[in-house]
Amino acid sequence: MISSQSLLWTQDRGGPGDQNIRVVPMPAGASYSFRSLARGPQGEGLILGTDGKLHVVDPSSGKLTNSWPVVAAWKEPMDWQEPRPALFARGNDAYITEPATRTVHRLDLATGKVVRSVTLDAIPNEISGTLSAH
Repeated sequence: MISSQSLLWTQDRGGPGDQNIRVVPMPAGASYSFRSLARGPQGEGLILGTDGKLHVVDPSSGKLTNSWPVVAAWKEPMDWQEPRPALFARGNDAYITEPATRTVHRLDLATGKVVRSVTLDAIPNEISGTLSAH
């Protein structure tokens, strides 16, 4: 169970090395998995927590700026290949899978609202996407 994340700056910020990394704790009782991380349109950190919320992290301050409910609370499976909620972000939208209900939700990152949900025939395990044009 992962209960904190690290913000790492790869460009020197003018101080000793320990100023280039910051540990950001998750809300109490929440953790996340390796399929729960993405970046928003402004570079903000997006973390899908086991509490079912999409947490938004300001990369400059390391503070949680929003937490929006999306899926039911879940537990990270011990087998890394087992389905679990997953996150993919593109533009102003975040796509979140919910294996327990065979659903994919589209969340508007500007409002924090789920704008569409689709039920699938199969249990989603991973999610990714591509651009429609270059």
